Amino acid sequence: MNPYWYVGVAPVSGPYWDGVVMCEMEAEDVRVVAPMLFSTRENAEEELRVLREGEADAYIRAVIEYGESDVNEALDNTPELRVFEIDPWLLGEHLEDSAPMHVMVDGRVRFTWKLAEELRGA
Repeated sequence: MNPYWYVGVAPVSGPYWDGVVMCEMEAEDVRVVAPMLFSTRENAEEELRVLREGEADAYIRAVIEYGESDVNEALDNTPELRVFEIDPWLLGEHLEDSAPMHVMVDGRVRFTWKLAEELRGA
């Protein structure tokens, strides 16, 4: 089975997927936040490129809201986004203990438990 990729500031840790880029979407008529996974490295790198293109506008909005010195301090203390690879078995383990009930894989909303089962071969 091929690996998966995601964009984040650190490898997946804990049930809340801290440090992993999430998307906000509607699933089952409810707004949810879900980790974004990709089946190819190229798709993950494209997402990272899109995120980086939006950084300048996000910076300006943050400066307006919080002030330049606070935003610059936060940026100095924030690791840079990058692409991470994760083995399907390990991904399944993280999904089983996942707080988010949904995950986005290549733009498609999935239940975390269902993808975990598939990765286990159930």
